[in-house]
Amino acid sequence: MINIIANGSVAGEDGKAHLYEVKEGIDLLKTMKIQSDWTDAFIKRFSQLIIDNPSTTQAALITDNNLQDSHWDWINKAIHLNTSDYIWFSLEIDNHIQAVVVIFHPKKSRIEDRDVYYIDYLAVAPWNRVIGQDQRQFKGLGSLLLKEAGKYIDSHLLYQYGFSLHSLPQAATYYQRIGMVDFGPDPTKDNLHYFEMDSVKSEVFVYA
Repeated sequence: MINIIANGSVAGEDGKAHLYEVKEGIDLLKTMKIQSDWTDAFIKRFSQLIIDNPSTTQAALITDNNLQDSHWDWINKAIHLNTSDYIWFSLEIDNHIQAVVVIFHPKKSRIEDRDVYYIDYLAVAPWNRVIGQDQRQFKGLGSLLLKEAGKYIDSHLLYQYGFSLHSLPQAATYYQRIGMVDFGPDPTKDNLHYFEMDSVKSEVFVYA
């Protein structure tokens, strides 16, 4: 079942206000569209990067241009992470999915003696990122989706505030900026840095 849990409006690159909806649940058809539409957009932008940067390796272009999640298989995730300990949230504008977050719960906190929720996957559509010369259609959708997901979890699962994640290198600066603690590389997760936000900062972030 798909539930609309929040709505509002955001400003687009075109200067106009666009209505959005945040939904909870998995829609396999729309997940297929994510796979198709996002992959096409990644290929288009990556192809242009190769043309514009002929002396840079393709691996470096991926690392340096916010493309490290371009290989994610969303259909496979939707099929295998469709259990009670995972919650899917998506943000839609004009019937297109603009951002997705997949949350696992519960997870033991490293900061406090309690459970928190864990951001397993968070991504915004390629057209909502600065990639090469391309500008974003919409800004701040990742933060907006995280906040709405946090409000939903607070009201439905009754956790105290606080969440954790393993960050791709491209996103580490963002998580530090919003107040998460960097526990350093985790050898059990390909040496990705483990981040966590305590309950006080998390409540401020979610309702700011």
